Amino acid sequence: MVNNTDYSRFVKEAIRKEAGSSAHFQYNHVWEGVIKILCKFEERMSGKKGCVAVRSRLLQRAVKLVSTPGKYVHKTQAERHSEWCNKQAKVLASKVSTLNVDEHGVGTGFADVQLYVRSYISPWHGSKFAPFFDMGGEGLALVSVVRTTTYSKSYMARYGRGSTANTVYLVGKNEAGTYFAHAVHRDCKTIRQALNWIWGGHEDRITSRQGDIALIKGNGPKIPRNLPSGHVIDGKHIVHGQHPQIRFPGKGERIIVGRRAATAVGGNSRD
Repeated sequence: MVNNTDYSRFVKEAIRKEAGSSAHFQYNHVWEGVIKILCKFEERMSGKKGCVAVRSRLLQRAVKLVSTPGKYVHKTQAERHSEWCNKQAKVLASKVSTLNVDEHGVGTGFADVQLYVRSYISPWHGSKFAPFFDMGGEGLALVSVVRTTTYSKSYMARYGRGSTANTVYLVGKNEAGTYFAHAVHRDCKTIRQALNWIWGGHEDRITSRQGDIALIKGNGPKIPRNLPSGHVIDGKHIVHGQHPQIRFPGKGERIIVGRRAATAVGGNSRD
């Protein structure tokens, strides 16, 4: 009868030799299953003809099952989901031409522009309805675009540092297939906070949206005094060149205009 503890040490040593010093053991239940199989093999085949070759093949398979390179080890589902969201957000932001960055950031002359992800909501967690209105089906991302400018050696020696500018954007895709960037307050950390800031706390009351304006349930002035550029009243509807028409507000409804923050890096798109 083979001692499981002794054979466990043997297998670990074999795995280290096969996979290198960076190997880590992943899942306890997988490890336990592999040990049982290998111990059963030793009970039946140890010392018999062909045992060495078969043992070698089994150990190679065991390496694939219970070891992995160190940079991937011990990642939880939440960690893997966070990495995926971060990647999707950067890809989405890279499609917005007004931001002038790709998913890796870009350096231009003395200025280094980097993109940092604050929040991302996938198409499966968001929706085409309030409060998200993900009409393009690629999710929504909240990103911070930071430009760091360095100066001459004499300037740096005197003042010690360059200048940094930062703008936070809500980015996504609209129903026309174009990508947008909407500057929001720099204190916004999540998609919901950004939407709350844009719509003044009315994001859950929106029944339809047309770019920078939205039809909401509530009392007040039916139409703002000044509609954003591109939004035109045409009879009983408000029309826009890139968005479907939105009807004129009825009883207990009104049109509101979303806020935009000032930009220091990149630029707003007209979404």
